[in-house]
This record gives sequence, C-alpha cells and structure tokens, in this order.
Amino acid sequence: MNLEQINALPLDLLHQKFGDVAFRYFETSTVCERIQAYLKATGEDHTLADVIRWASNMFAQPASDSIAIEGNDVQGNKAQLDWRIVRVEPIEDIALFRYLKSRGISPKLGSHYLKEVYLRHNSTLDAMYTLGIPNEDGGYGVINPFLEANIGPQAISFVRGHKPKANKVHIFHDFMDMLSAFIRFPQLRDSGDSICLNSHHQINDAFAYIKDFGYTKLYDWTSNTLEGKQVSKRLRAASIAEPQLRHFLMHKIYARYRTLNDWHVATLGP
Repeated sequence: MNLEQINALPLDLLHQKFGDVAFRYFETSTVCERIQAYLKATGEDHTLADVIRWASNMFAQPASDSIAIEGNDVQGNKAQLDWRIVRVEPIEDIALFRYLKSRGISPKLGSHYLKEVYLRHNSTLDAMYTLGIPNEDGGYGVINPFLEANIGPQAISFVRGHKPKANKVHIFHDFMDMLSAFIRFPQLRDSGDSICLNSHHQINDAFAYIKDFGYTKLYDWTSNTLEGKQVSKRLRAASIAEPQLRHFLMHKIYARYRTLNDWHVATLGP
C-alpha cells in the first residue's frame, strides 16, 4: 500500500483495528496521522515507513505474483515454527566468531550489526547459538552453519546508512551478503540505506520502504538463484512504477557464484 491508498481507508474499519487503545488525534487528522498516533501510543516505531508497513500488514490483499518458496526458504519457513528464541545478547560464543571469520566477516563488523541469538527447539529441546539481525517486526533473521531462517515475526531488516535522507537503497538477500558488500565497498553504507530481505518471499515487505521515500537509485544484490531472479523482476517492476527510481543489477560482480557472500569468501585471497 502507498500513502494515498492508506488515507482512503474507511475510518470505521481503521478504528476496529485499534481496539481499546487510547491515543490522541484531531478530528481532522488523516488516516496516516491517526495510525502514527496509534503506533506512538503503543510504543511502536511510528515513521511513515512504519505506517505503511502496519497498514499493509493489516489491510493489503496478498499479492497475486508472490514468490514461490523454495530451497533455503522452505527450511527457513519450517524453522520459524520449530525453534523459539531463548535470549539475545552481544556476540560472545567463540564458534560464532569463527563462523563469521570463515565467511570473510570481521568480528568487529559482525558485532556492530549482529547479535548472538540462542534458540531452543520446540519439540526436542535441543539448543543452538546463531548469528542474528533484528527485523522490523521484532523477530530475527538468523544464520549459523546449520540453519538459515526467520525466527519470530517474519519481516525485513532495515539498516539506515550514515547519510540522512539517502537517495540510494541496497537490497540484499541476507545479512551475510550485506556485510560482504560493506567490506568490499566501504562507501556503500555511508551513502545509502540497506534492506535485508531475510527470505525471498519478504519482498512485499520491502516495497513499503522503497516506495514514496525519495529513493532515486535501487541497487539489487539478490542471489543468483531462481528465487533471486524472481525478486529482481519484482524490483524491476517497482522501479518502472516509480518514475524517479532507477534499478541497478549488481549480479555481474558475483556472476559465477550463488551469492555475494560466496563470491566474497572465494576471492578474499590468502
């Protein structure tokens, strides 16, 4: 949904979703302004991006061209049901630091963006440590040598760049790809915002952060897989719908590899 569609929502339908939460708004407030006030009253983030995300989750119809879930996304979807988060802490587990190093990521950079997420299996009570990045709905995108999944509410992870009101946005499949790009292209995180999908089928969630926010350049770093190509087609269509937005495919850099991180690891040198 975009801001115009949200402001066209019936107020009665809107207030049904608010429940008994008390918050202040003016009778002349737009629908977007009322949602912002509601999110603020409930302690949620309440930027316009958050308004679009909330309204899209509550009212938007499922997209007819949604992406089929295959490969790692099937594993991740099942894991979301099988595992629960026990605790989240700064990274301390030595095995996680070794895994970061094996993927070409420095402990300092990994510790800045990631957390140590301790999981327990709902049936077997087995436990494991994972690396995780918080997503926009309170869940985590997690990765270790044995698992790649969304745990808790499934959503994208949005990483704001150092430049306020950046006109560039970078789209990655997961945080390993994002951190690889930060290492290989240090200027990237200074000049633009970044979105980790955490799963290919989260592309619809990403559109709320791409549309109507002044981006003029969209850099596509998705994987060289069937699902990644489907995501790229959706991103291309989104750029056509936004006249000021140009879509740049970055896949040539890592054309011989499945992901940007795979290329990064393979070409690091001794």
